[in-house]
Amino acid sequence: MKLEEIKSKAELSKFIESYWYFDGSVQPELILLPDGTFNVIVAQHAFSCGAQEFPKGLYLIPITTQPIRIITKGNLYGIRFKAFSMLNIVGKKAGLIKNINLLETVSSANVHAPAIQHQFSKEIELELKKNALENLAFDLLNHKYDLDEDLRLQVNYILDRKGDLKISALCEKAGITRQGLHKNFIQSLGIGAKELAMTWKLNHFFTLMSDSDSLTGTALDAGFYDQAHCINAFKNTWQLSPGNLQKSNPDLFAFAKESMTKRFNNFYDPEI
Repeated sequence: MKLEEIKSKAELSKFIESYWYFDGSVQPELILLPDGTFNVIVAQHAFSCGAQEFPKGLYLIPITTQPIRIITKGNLYGIRFKAFSMLNIVGKKAGLIKNINLLETVSSANVHAPAIQHQFSKEIELELKKNALENLAFDLLNHKYDLDEDLRLQVNYILDRKGDLKISALCEKAGITRQGLHKNFIQSLGIGAKELAMTWKLNHFFTLMSDSDSLTGTALDAGFYDQAHCINAFKNTWQLSPGNLQKSNPDLFAFAKESMTKRFNNFYDPEI
């Protein structure tokens, strides 16, 4: 598998976790696991996702509660954005964006896809493409670096607790009703606070998994009532049991586990 990333730095690190590259000629299946982030990708070749076929181009993959399986024999370059940045990219219409979308049709910015695509047509090394990805990110953010700080605090409140919290506690801290919180999250992120919390709770469970530890102990450590509750939630979200998930594509899931661990350990926090 050829999948690598470079951490975002400087002012863009408030919005972006990393820039990444996937070589489909080495391993044609890329699985983006639900991890509370969203991606903008530059596809150098046609690709498929489920029964849909997509031509090469620029696409937005929103925050999802299900794995996204992409099949391609070409190169993919991506920008992985932090959840609260969705508001900056698409405005308060995140709840209307489903699955994979052409970037030009959903972005608030004026994106010239052919010109951007041309910048990715030669060298494949990620380091050489970083500037082009940064320029795309600047364009998508419209050179405006203001965040909705209330939304950011609410999202980070969930992340800091690795999803193990009561939504009522978040509402009390934020001074907002459950209905108001849910509506704002759906409009701004495309996912509810409860679903985002479960996503990160399952991510935490995944990062704790090892061959030597029992699933029961790991489930309890991640904040689940018991092993059955955890495994059912895992299968419903990730569509495989924990063991089968790791066995199905060990390199890819090692990368996912590493990035999830980095997220919980504040590796992707903004550069000061």
